[in-house]
Amino acid sequence: MPSVRDRMSRPFLSLLAIVLLAGCTRAETIGNAGSTTGNTSLPSETLGVHCSGSGPGLSPNPEVPYQPLPVDFAAVSATRCLQTFLGVPGEGEWLTIEEQTAAGGLTQLADALRKPDINQGAAACDLAWRAPIVITLIDASGKTVIPRVPVNECQTPSPEVVTAIKQLQWTTVKQTKLRQVRSQLEIGSGCGGSWKPMVALEGTNPDPKSHAPSVPTPRPAVLRVCRYSLNSADTIAGYNNTGSYAVGKLASAGELTGTKLDAFLDAYAKAGPAKPCSSPQVPFAIVSPSGPWIAVELGGCHRATGDNGGLFQLDAATVALISG
Repeated sequence: MPSVRDRMSRPFLSLLAIVLLAGCTRAETIGNAGSTTGNTSLPSETLGVHCSGSGPGLSPNPEVPYQPLPVDFAAVSATRCLQTFLGVPGEGEWLTIEEQTAAGGLTQLADALRKPDINQGAAACDLAWRAPIVITLIDASGKTVIPRVPVNECQTPSPEVVTAIKQLQWTTVKQTKLRQVRSQLEIGSGCGGSWKPMVALEGTNPDPKSHAPSVPTPRPAVLRVCRYSLNSADTIAGYNNTGSYAVGKLASAGELTGTKLDAFLDAYAKAGPAKPCSSPQVPFAIVSPSGPWIAVELGGCHRATGDNGGLFQLDAATVALISG
């Protein structure tokens, strides 16, 4: 059975470690940091997604009524939707859907859509997931068609269609917020929105590490302190499926500098092995520079662990330095 620390590099499924959005991918990975916040990116190949429901990738994508573009269909305009990430002052970052229109200049696109699939013989295809392109064409009478896009053996869209879509003059007519992806606190502090309860999980390790605590070298001038409450709606099991522990949800943040920083790191560096603890799980903090981190219980038994494992004993005075 893999250990908790082995599982730290795997996708955090309960928080959708990899969210496949139609037309975009947002990767929220934990890596060795226990955090569930990753970088936000939209590939340049986002060309058009379905506008219905709560947004492609967030709910089952409606069945799209694709059809071949009739030879006598004269498109005068086109519509599409795009998913984007939008920063909203005071509200953080949101996944949004933009409804766009394009009028005129559709001949090149129509010609490309009417061509057959590209058959170049056997091809070595990658395993990348590609969102289907959803573009709606409209003629002068108001009739609409969602044309099927020609693809090759790997389901890659026709380059001619891609080029034609990009060359159209798209105008955004409506933008709708779908869901918040990062809070203002996350953006302002640099803290992850969620974090695994590493002290509690390390406490279930049947083979605890015996090394000394590891402190950042060289010693930083500033330590970021991210404080987490317990989210009982999101839990994770310990080693060998031992117990059930609440994942942390970002509650507040701060910084440690000067004499408080020195006092905290000195105490952590000298900390001995943690004592047996029977207290219930408590909120915790993640103390870090840009790399290694230290997880500390903000109460209870005042235990701590680092990104290289081990479980160490702090005291109430040391923990008070980071409690805010």
